[in-house]
Amino acid sequence: MKKRILVMVLGISILGIAGCKTAEQSEKAGGPAPTEEVTLTESPVLTERVEPTEVPTPTNKAESSVLEDGPFDSEKIRQSGQQIQDYYAWSVLNDNSAARKIEVGENIPVELVMEMESMNDTEVGYMIFVDGVPQTYEIGGKESYLIPLECASGISEETLTFTPVVPESKDEYTAYFVCINRPNFRASEDNMDYGNCHSLSQQLPWIISGDFSKADIVISKEAVYQPISEEIKEQYTSVNRDGTIRKRYENTLYSLFYQNGVETERFEGTDNIQLVLFGGPEGSYRVSLFVDNSPVAAFSGANYMDVSMEKEQMALINFDLSETEISDYSCLYAILCPISDGEDTVERTIEKTNSITLFQ
Repeated sequence: MKKRILVMVLGISILGIAGCKTAEQSEKAGGPAPTEEVTLTESPVLTERVEPTEVPTPTNKAESSVLEDGPFDSEKIRQSGQQIQDYYAWSVLNDNSAARKIEVGENIPVELVMEMESMNDTEVGYMIFVDGVPQTYEIGGKESYLIPLECASGISEETLTFTPVVPESKDEYTAYFVCINRPNFRASEDNMDYGNCHSLSQQLPWIISGDFSKADIVISKEAVYQPISEEIKEQYTSVNRDGTIRKRYENTLYSLFYQNGVETERFEGTDNIQLVLFGGPEGSYRVSLFVDNSPVAAFSGANYMDVSMEKEQMALINFDLSETEISDYSCLYAILCPISDGEDTVERTIEKTNSITLFQ
């Protein structure tokens, strides 16, 4: 049976897609969260952290639409003052999709289907990570790490082909397939708010087996670790309605960007910039930095940075964009991909930081 990830992106109707703050941004500002991106489950609950849930797909598309039969009540959502910005489902349609395994030779044919039904057309872009390393793929003669696709309402199918670039040769590799919402959006002088643009949805990890040569990849392990500061603990601690204390950093992986020691959502130049990670499930992650949707080698010449997250601990990652071609309003984000290192990656999700804006 095909497994499909359903995503509904909501926003306050008077703001529109590019003018909404994320839930995390509003929470830090002390106000209510006007937007949520939710992966649909049988009993949908809006939570801080979205788990990659597999949802059965109706077998007869002509008689049953997965979007029409979804568990969200669209009319109630609209009556609440919100609008449905994007509402779509996507899945990997390889022969062995039930087991989430691919056995391949030279090239890997990966089929993904985007089923979409929304108030307006939208744009998405797929990304592929193998053992935490982003992969270039090809669609219709185009090759890139992320190829934006214009999706009209209805069902569309795209075939992706790629040959894995791997940091070491072994029998099996862990692959993550993710989807970025409206990846071409850029901040502007009139609108610096990304809202739900660049938000990420994901499949559960797949296993790929094949004979691949080790690529020339440099991975740094030079993150600096220190206890979570009391200031951050206070900022990410709240009181539940029943009076119990909720330490959000114990269960959710957070990320913050800093420049000159100050938390920021924009970089002025490339001096003294840093990514700080804390909280979430313990385990190892491979960190990739992206500028305008392409990975950059910004870790003292290394392509990627491996970090090991532990409770009550922060990872401080210094990086350098001085050799990266940027322009005013370029976009930067990081993606954290679980890597095995002995533990089960299925228990952890791939994570994306907020997108921030760069200025020369």
